[in-house]
Amino acid sequence: MFFNLKKKKPKAPTHYDYFNEQAALPELVVVLHGLKATPRSMRKMNAYLTACGYSVASPCLDYDHLDVEGIVEQIHEKVGDKIENYKKVHFVGYSMGGMALRAYLSQHFPEEKMGNAIQIGAPNQGSLGMRLLMKIPGVKSLAGPMAVQVSKKKFEEDLTDKHAKPAHFFPEKIPYKLGVIAGDAIKGLKDIFNALILPGGDDGIVTLKETAFNGMTDHIIIDDHHVGLSTSNKSMLLVSHFLKNATFDPFTSKNLTAFKVKRGLFNFLKPCMKGSIDRLLIPTRWFIRNSRRQIEELKTNIKKAVPF
Repeated sequence: MFFNLKKKKPKAPTHYDYFNEQAALPELVVVLHGLKATPRSMRKMNAYLTACGYSVASPCLDYDHLDVEGIVEQIHEKVGDKIENYKKVHFVGYSMGGMALRAYLSQHFPEEKMGNAIQIGAPNQGSLGMRLLMKIPGVKSLAGPMAVQVSKKKFEEDLTDKHAKPAHFFPEKIPYKLGVIAGDAIKGLKDIFNALILPGGDDGIVTLKETAFNGMTDHIIIDDHHVGLSTSNKSMLLVSHFLKNATFDPFTSKNLTAFKVKRGLFNFLKPCMKGSIDRLLIPTRWFIRNSRRQIEELKTNIKKAVPF
């Protein structure tokens, strides 16, 4: 019996960095994905922001092997040069990406170009849910170095402890406008079980209190759990509104909970939700033109329906 000793060719990676740069557009949005995910998990947000008239850069981050400092440098390597090509740059970070956003801007702040930033379901005060999960054998190593650091409640500057949460990466005072979107929803037995363990409202992983911190500009709560926050229609509306206005006003947690955004109004995103990642994330001129029109119609309908 003979064995084939030839080395097999490695499979092509499925988690590409996503850069949809359009030279004619003066503003760039850097979108940072969460833990155990890739830029593909943010494809709906990326397509929406493209339709809103932004260039979008969404780098693939290696949370599995890098700590906070390593993630900051990885972001800078992938988007640092691209930022120089735009008049203004905004940041959107989901979950762990929201913490990566704060850490990156603490070290590489584009002062003259800085626009607004948004965190979605980010554990600014650590995460009790993550700390409890990490008590299970094997979970800590599976989560990765940055998750271990960020899950801690208190900041530390012990350089000898690789798991310490470095305070200089997460300053309380920040020189930019930051909006925080948090989730609060109990939809099933699993969520009810989480609510019995986690104090106050929560999205199943991060509590409402853990998302807030002194340096934020605005804070809003929507009725969704952690996994759904990045693809929520309400999240996308709030993101586009805050990027432009640096406030969530006139949207509030109360009127957003009372008003249900109809999924049918977002059907114009479906052409981007099929096929390869290239076709998925690079809309045609026709798509962009029609999307902008329907986005304006959607905003108008919401303003009429929501009792501000």
